[in-house]
Amino acid sequence: MGNVHEVVQVEPYQSWCGAALPIHPGRHGAVQEVLAERQPPYVGVTAATRQIGLPDGRELTSPTDRVFVAVQTGGKWGWDALAPFLEAVAGQLADARFFLNDEYQGFVDEYRIVGGELTVRRVCWQDSTVAGYLAAEEPRCHDFAYTRLVEDLLEEPWNVDPALAEAMSQVHPQRWETRAAAALVAAAAERWPTAVATLRSVLSDLEPAAPDWLRDEYVTALARTEPAEALRIAREYEPRWRASRSSMMVELAALEEGHGDPDRAVSAMARSMVNRFDPPGWAARSVRAGAELLRLSGHPDEAADWEQIAELL
Repeated sequence: MGNVHEVVQVEPYQSWCGAALPIHPGRHGAVQEVLAERQPPYVGVTAATRQIGLPDGRELTSPTDRVFVAVQTGGKWGWDALAPFLEAVAGQLADARFFLNDEYQGFVDEYRIVGGELTVRRVCWQDSTVAGYLAAEEPRCHDFAYTRLVEDLLEEPWNVDPALAEAMSQVHPQRWETRAAAALVAAAAERWPTAVATLRSVLSDLEPAAPDWLRDEYVTALARTEPAEALRIAREYEPRWRASRSSMMVELAALEEGHGDPDRAVSAMARSMVNRFDPPGWAARSVRAGAELLRLSGHPDEAADWEQIAELL
């Protein structure tokens, strides 16, 4: 999609999925006229609906008299037209506030409508997110911001940056997600004892419901400080890694090679090449095809080595 501009509303509703700006009763016609004339991207006029659940599981949907200007998250172009449009229709809108976040540059703009007037101000100039800004500057939005920060952590726990961890610590420093984020930042900086101690504490609090990725990160960090203990745990996790997390078999292979059984290292490395999403035997067939290619191109010794690897798979 390119450079996404995220729209996040905090008043009168809280939403990470765009903004719904209430139109005063009877004023939506005037708003639609301006909308048709200016046609700003990612903006529309929509009516709210009421949904009623029935005992048989069906839902009845009926219109309401509540009408909104909807501003959606969108791509690169057209955002220069948003402020002039809202300024032109602000007199028809109820008080509201939302933020616009640029994915690449990382600026955050605040849009506020109060008493029929629009104000726009840049609250962060670069390398920021709405969630980070709200966590640092808006106490009323702390829990709202924290839910998004946790979502970002869980989406890519292997790619946590210090800014996210710091934002989480400003809201709920003792929650396990915050402590886990701090541990991952420590591991990325190769502060292994700190990472191990923090991850061990988090796992102790969560077991037996700790997520798999957290256990994996613990083994990876522990291998740098207590390799024998890391190997013991990795062997315990091997059936689970083999079934669904084949990339972690590389970690087991390294531990076996350095601190365990070389034959088991070979086996673990071979199994790391088998992905649970691949058809059965796919990895072995691919290696055998490579062996045949080597043989046909006049490299019989290398072809024989590849055949041995295929047997391990």
